[in-house]
Amino acid sequence: MSELSDILTKDGTREPVVSDLAESTENSINNLSGLSGKAIKTAFSGAVKARPNLVKDMTDRLLPHLADRLNPYWQAYHNGQPEGGFGKYLETRSDEVTKDLADLSDERMGSINNSGAQKIYKTFRGKLEGIVEKGLPDLGDIIEKHAS
Repeated sequence: MSELSDILTKDGTREPVVSDLAESTENSINNLSGLSGKAIKTAFSGAVKARPNLVKDMTDRLLPHLADRLNPYWQAYHNGQPEGGFGKYLETRSDEVTKDLADLSDERMGSINNSGAQKIYKTFRGKLEGIVEKGLPDLGDIIEKHAS
């Protein structure tokens, strides 16, 4: 079976994957509630105002790394033939997958040379895993839609 990054980053596939993932990210952020949700939405809104294509650009840069991180789950999913789709598969392994994706986010933020972005990230880092965990079913469904 092909590597997930090869499948998702090929010409003709990458742009729709990025578009769907960016839309999912924006929806996840816009659906946050509570005081911290409001603070995250405010910070996000300001960042997007300054750079309208921010989410798509970041998603495009992150896609190969995300696909590499999800590849072991994708391979296991296909080898095991579980029911319910890849989103459900990720959801049933939410602790492990969420940690892997939060670690990826930490690694990528560590390589960014933007103290303002790093400060915002550190402020909201504690909420990241909860946001990622809630988004796993949608993430898996998007991946499966474009990789199948």
